Amino acid sequence: GTILQAKKGVYGTNDTPLLWYEEHRDTILSLPGATRSKLCPALFIFYDKNGTVIGLIGTHVDDDLIAGSPEFFKNQVAKLRKMHCYGKWHYVDEGFHHCGRHLQRTPEGEIRCSQKEYTASIEKIPVNNMRRKQKDSKITAEERQLLHSGNGQIQWLVKSTRMDLAFQLAESQARAHDEAATVQDLLDFNKMVSDAKTDEVTITFKKIDLSEAVIVAIGDSSFANVGKSKTASQAGLIILLAENNGNKFLQAEASRVSALIWRSHRIKRVVRSTLTAETMAALEAVESGDLIRGHLAELHGGLEYKSHAVDVPRNFKVVHVTDCKSLYDVLQKRGTI
Repeated sequence: GTILQAKKGVYGTNDTPLLWYEEHRDTILSLPGATRSKLCPALFIFYDKNGTVIGLIGTHVDDDLIAGSPEFFKNQVAKLRKMHCYGKWHYVDEGFHHCGRHLQRTPEGEIRCSQKEYTASIEKIPVNNMRRKQKDSKITAEERQLLHSGNGQIQWLVKSTRMDLAFQLAESQARAHDEAATVQDLLDFNKMVSDAKTDEVTITFKKIDLSEAVIVAIGDSSFANVGKSKTASQAGLIILLAENNGNKFLQAEASRVSALIWRSHRIKRVVRSTLTAETMAALEAVESGDLIRGHLAELHGGLEYKSHAVDVPRNFKVVHVTDCKSLYDVLQKRGTI
């Protein structure tokens, strides 16, 4: 026989995605003003000579999402299109699909994101009438695989637009990993699919002045009321970017906001009080808010690891919101906790 050594990536082999990413990365970084984000390796930021952001390129395998000034498209993007052979090319004013999401910009400059077609493609797990009557029977290995696969599809939907399904998904994922999962869990998954298809949701990203915006980190928890034995606790969070022109938002005036991150999940450890559950939910919310703050800092002058703990909070405020009075009292207490 003959052994051949490939000089570049061969589609179907394990290292091909990494090789493609490295080639695409090097191509983008060769463009004037390009830098790779320190927080997200798939995001590339372009600065002009004055250090002002003029463009962004987000990559997902061979799908690019590009935004920037007219000069950025005329210079850097035009060069990129000559260096790579792109297939379809769409503009957000016309509307287009990207990774299962439909994106379109309104005349007011807002970006709307929906997933109608992606939602329609999600299928229920087949459960015949006889199997439906055996609700307490354990699921088969094949059914468990279908449950894992279906949860994966719903997870992308929840992460992109459907925060209203986050709790149902968290419960379904927990059951899929439970050896005692039953037919009832399959029926609960199918109900989640029905709920997803019943309502059509569009997420709108408002046009907000980032120089005066404030990040709102909302954390909440539910103590000891999930799981078969009702001993586990659930945590949830949502991170908002709020318009704060003239400090009006922080003075309790109504303002435009955009939802950036949301999540619902079971707290990994068994907590012993409502305060502990609320504290863990608050920690995750604040950490997620700090991540958004880091991204904003990187877009406004760069992000230095050694000084970011001092530099970033000075320019971008994070407000933590909780409905737990005991947690609020502890945080407001002066002296030793």
